[in-house]
Amino acid sequence: PDRKIPAVTHVFIHHTTGGQCSSIPACSIKLLGFQKDHIDKKWGDIGYSFLIGGDGKVYVGRGWNIEGAHTIGYNRNGIGISFIGDFTKDAPASSMLNAAKALIACGVKEGKIIKNYQLHGHRDAYNTACPGEKLYKEIKSWKNYRKI
Repeated sequence: PDRKIPAVTHVFIHHTTGGQCSSIPACSIKLLGFQKDHIDKKWGDIGYSFLIGGDGKVYVGRGWNIEGAHTIGYNRNGIGISFIGDFTKDAPASSMLNAAKALIACGVKEGKIIKNYQLHGHRDAYNTACPGEKLYKEIKSWKNYRKI
Protein backbone atom coordinates (compact mmCIF):
# COMPACT_ATOMS: atom_id res chain seq x y z
CA PRO A 1 0.00 0.00 0.00
CA ASP A 2 1.07 3.54 -0.74
CA ARG A 3 1.91 5.14 2.59
CA LYS A 4 2.63 8.82 2.46
CA ILE A 5 5.78 8.99 4.51
CA PRO A 6 7.53 12.20 5.53
CA ALA A 7 10.85 13.20 4.00
CA VAL A 8 13.42 10.66 5.11
CA THR A 9 16.49 11.49 7.19
CA HIS A 10 18.70 8.58 6.11
CA VAL A 11 19.90 7.13 2.81
CA PHE A 12 21.32 3.60 2.92
CA ILE A 13 23.52 2.18 0.19
CA HIS A 14 23.39 -1.57 -0.49
CA HIS A 15 24.59 -4.03 -3.11
CA THR A 16 22.61 -7.03 -4.26
CA THR A 17 25.63 -9.34 -4.63
CA GLY A 18 25.62 -11.68 -7.60
CA GLY A 19 26.10 -10.60 -11.19
CA GLN A 20 25.68 -7.18 -12.71
CA CYS A 21 23.42 -6.16 -15.58
CA SER A 22 24.15 -3.77 -18.42
CA SER A 23 20.89 -3.27 -20.31
CA ILE A 24 17.22 -2.62 -19.56
CA PRO A 25 16.20 -6.19 -20.50
CA ALA A 26 18.99 -7.76 -18.40
CA CYS A 27 18.33 -5.48 -15.42
CA SER A 28 14.58 -6.12 -15.67
CA ILE A 29 15.23 -9.86 -15.38
CA LYS A 30 17.40 -9.20 -12.31
CA LEU A 31 14.63 -7.11 -10.75
CA LEU A 32 12.09 -9.88 -11.25
CA GLY A 33 14.47 -12.25 -9.46
CA PHE A 34 14.90 -9.85 -6.53
CA GLN A 35 11.15 -9.37 -6.38
CA LYS A 36 10.51 -13.12 -6.20
CA ASP A 37 13.22 -13.59 -3.57
CA HIS A 38 11.94 -10.73 -1.41
CA ILE A 39 8.31 -11.86 -1.69
CA ASP A 40 9.43 -15.36 -0.67
CA LYS A 41 11.01 -13.73 2.41
CA LYS A 42 7.56 -12.22 3.19
CA TRP A 43 8.70 -8.65 2.57
CA GLY A 44 5.72 -7.98 0.29
CA ASP A 45 7.80 -6.81 -2.69
CA ILE A 46 11.31 -5.67 -3.53
CA GLY A 47 12.72 -4.35 -0.26
CA TYR A 48 14.82 -1.56 -1.79
CA SER A 49 13.46 1.86 -2.66
CA PHE A 50 15.58 2.04 -5.80
CA LEU A 51 18.21 -0.02 -7.59
CA ILE A 52 21.07 1.11 -9.81
CA GLY A 53 21.90 -0.99 -12.88
CA GLY A 54 25.26 -1.41 -14.56
CA ASP A 55 23.71 0.49 -17.46
CA GLY A 56 23.68 3.60 -15.24
CA LYS A 57 19.90 3.64 -14.99
CA VAL A 58 17.79 3.92 -11.85
CA TYR A 59 15.16 1.21 -11.38
CA VAL A 60 12.24 1.78 -9.03
CA GLY A 61 11.70 -0.74 -6.26
CA ARG A 62 9.28 0.68 -3.70
CA GLY A 63 9.96 4.25 -4.74
CA TRP A 64 9.70 7.33 -2.54
CA ASN A 65 6.31 6.85 -0.94
CA ILE A 66 6.31 3.23 0.25
CA GLU A 67 8.21 2.16 3.34
CA GLY A 68 11.06 -0.15 2.38
CA ALA A 69 12.36 -3.42 3.80
CA HIS A 70 16.09 -2.79 3.45
CA THR A 71 17.65 -1.78 6.78
CA ILE A 72 16.27 -3.03 10.09
CA GLY A 73 15.37 -0.08 12.31
CA TYR A 74 15.57 2.48 9.50
CA ASN A 75 12.91 1.48 6.99
CA ARG A 76 10.46 4.15 8.11
CA ASN A 77 12.93 7.05 8.09
CA GLY A 78 15.31 5.95 5.34
CA ILE A 79 15.44 4.91 1.72
CA GLY A 80 17.51 2.02 0.45
CA ILE A 81 19.42 2.33 -2.80
CA SER A 82 20.95 -0.94 -3.98
CA PHE A 83 23.62 -1.26 -6.63
CA ILE A 84 22.99 -4.37 -8.73
CA GLY A 85 26.05 -6.59 -8.45
CA ASP A 86 28.78 -7.50 -5.99
CA PHE A 87 31.10 -4.64 -5.11
CA THR A 88 33.41 -6.42 -2.72
CA LYS A 89 36.39 -6.63 -5.09
CA ASP A 90 35.29 -4.38 -7.95
CA ALA A 91 34.13 -0.79 -7.77
CA PRO A 92 30.89 0.19 -9.51
CA ALA A 93 31.12 2.01 -12.83
CA SER A 94 31.14 5.79 -12.63
CA SER A 95 27.77 5.81 -14.43
CA MET A 96 26.28 3.86 -11.50
CA LEU A 97 27.79 6.22 -8.92
CA ASN A 98 26.57 9.26 -10.86
CA ALA A 99 23.06 7.79 -11.13
CA ALA A 100 22.89 7.25 -7.37
CA LYS A 101 24.12 10.79 -6.65
CA ALA A 102 21.58 12.23 -9.11
CA LEU A 103 18.80 10.17 -7.52
CA ILE A 104 19.67 11.48 -4.06
CA ALA A 105 19.83 15.07 -5.37
CA CYS A 106 16.41 14.56 -6.99
CA GLY A 107 15.02 13.24 -3.69
CA VAL A 108 16.26 16.32 -1.87
CA LYS A 109 14.91 18.68 -4.56
CA GLU A 110 11.49 16.97 -4.51
CA GLY A 111 11.27 17.05 -0.71
CA LYS A 112 11.52 13.26 -0.34
CA ILE A 113 14.88 13.42 1.48
CA ILE A 114 15.72 16.16 3.99
CA LYS A 115 18.52 18.52 2.95
CA ASN A 116 20.83 17.51 5.80
CA TYR A 117 20.24 13.76 5.37
CA GLN A 118 22.75 11.20 6.58
CA LEU A 119 24.23 8.72 4.10
CA HIS A 120 25.30 5.27 5.29
CA GLY A 121 26.36 1.90 4.03
CA HIS A 122 24.12 -0.98 5.12
CA ARG A 123 27.01 -2.21 7.31
CA ASP A 124 26.80 0.97 9.38
CA ALA A 125 23.45 -0.20 10.77
CA TYR A 126 23.69 -3.99 10.62
CA ASN A 127 26.32 -6.72 10.92
CA THR A 128 26.90 -7.30 7.21
CA ALA A 129 29.58 -6.79 4.57
CA CYS A 130 27.03 -4.89 2.43
CA PRO A 131 27.53 -2.77 0.29
CA GLY A 132 30.86 -4.47 -0.44
CA GLU A 133 34.31 -3.14 0.36
CA LYS A 134 34.88 -1.16 -2.86
CA LEU A 135 31.46 0.52 -2.87
CA TYR A 136 31.68 1.28 0.85
CA LYS A 137 35.09 2.92 0.37
CA GLU A 138 33.57 5.09 -2.38
CA ILE A 139 30.50 6.26 -0.44
CA LYS A 140 32.60 7.21 2.59
CA SER A 141 33.90 10.10 0.45
CA TRP A 142 30.40 11.34 -0.46
CA LYS A 143 28.79 14.42 0.98
CA ASN A 144 26.63 13.60 4.02
CA TYR A 145 28.28 10.24 4.76
CA ARG A 146 28.09 9.51 8.50
CA LYS A 147 28.69 6.52 10.71
CA ILE A 148 25.67 5.73 12.84
